[in-house]
Amino acid sequence: MQRFDVAVLGGGPAGYKAAAYLGNHGKNVVLVERSSAKLGGTCLCEGCIPVKSLSETAHIAELAGHSAAFGVGLSAPVIDLSAARSHYLLQASQLRRGIEQLLKQSRVTLLEGFAAFRDANIMEVTTAAGHELIEAARFLIATGSRAKSINAFPITGKRVFSSSHVLELSEIPKSLLIIGGGAIGCEFASIYRSLGSEIVLAEALPGLLGKEDAETARTLAREFRKRGIDVLCGARVESLEESESTVHARIVTDEGETVEREFEYSLVAVGREPALDGLGLEKAGVATEGGFIRVDSALRTSVPSIYAAGDVIRTPMLAHTAYYEGKLAAKSILGLNVSLEPYPPVPRIVFSEPQVGAVGITEEEVKEMGLDAVVKKQFFKANGRAVVMGADAGFVKLIADKNSGVILGGSVIGVQATELVHEIALAVSGRMTESVVASTIFGHPTLSEAICDAAEMIHG
Repeated sequence: MQRFDVAVLGGGPAGYKAAAYLGNHGKNVVLVERSSAKLGGTCLCEGCIPVKSLSETAHIAELAGHSAAFGVGLSAPVIDLSAARSHYLLQASQLRRGIEQLLKQSRVTLLEGFAAFRDANIMEVTTAAGHELIEAARFLIATGSRAKSINAFPITGKRVFSSSHVLELSEIPKSLLIIGGGAIGCEFASIYRSLGSEIVLAEALPGLLGKEDAETARTLAREFRKRGIDVLCGARVESLEESESTVHARIVTDEGETVEREFEYSLVAVGREPALDGLGLEKAGVATEGGFIRVDSALRTSVPSIYAAGDVIRTPMLAHTAYYEGKLAAKSILGLNVSLEPYPPVPRIVFSEPQVGAVGITEEEVKEMGLDAVVKKQFFKANGRAVVMGADAGFVKLIADKNSGVILGGSVIGVQATELVHEIALAVSGRMTESVVASTIFGHPTLSEAICDAAEMIHG
């Protein structure tokens, strides 16, 4: 039996961040991950990095298609999806080596295998060589999440895909039905439309992006339709029938009309769920609630020596929140006084075309909460840099308290929204007033000026 100060289950953002932090602070740490090839978790292997790399491929294809407007003559782009896949696998490999080096420098032991608790103090790791018992004074569960499935749409990996399977395509689909209009569905709709696929995006809710700002969601749907994406909101996919070469879908629209269509493939993008199977939580006495591990504000589970962070707990299921929680959990394990509450403002970003970024409260939440707030927009059509780039669709929206002027939230839809939103995040996090932002000199011509202009509109 091997003994450690801390055993971390899962090598994704929360896990490796916590392990490295603890190792750098003198703890003897073991990090258990099923395979070194999976180090970095969903984010690195099949989420953030691969999807955004493919998104960049799609963006380059879009730019090439519009190059003549900028006086650059290019022939029609030839897209090699296999080459694009090789490119992002190479990028992921490079980043994974960086994580391995980080863990090595932090003196963290990396153990490949599947971990399961025997009790609250010991876990068994099944490795390629057999079984190992690990005893630790503290444990951190950070095993991440997996794509959620629906019984009505069995994900086979042949014609009906999860977000993981769709990355393995070597040829561009002629037609693709995407079920789910959240961030994942919208990103893949944008990518494959730019690459030339016929796209139908079906969302059961009245609008895209769930509870995101409604005007932003409507704008995204409008821009999608301009690009030839068939957006069906309030639509219910009743069935999928997979054959050797197609997927037959039965869709009921928001008007009650039943539509039956054939697609080459279908992507089920209806969210994610914690990956907790096989961990033996019941043997350790770790309580769950609604499929998530229950933790207190210091990230302790129902067992004081066992902690949890990332997608396994009921907080935003995002890589950047997992990084935050991993470090917080590590500090808590070290005995430092930390708390999840209040949870800091979290940027919500979507690498669609156009991009979407948001932070803090939405305009709808202002109304629901009965707040006395001011909401102002600045359209990119009035922004010199956006016009020069030929990307003037969308806007910046800021929300500020009417009395104090403190910025409470904001949304951006348009070019580079996923970068611009962090300027608003700093304002929300720092409780800046609109007057502070409005009185700041922004460079010209820049996209950021739209944020300053929106603040000036509030300031008057």
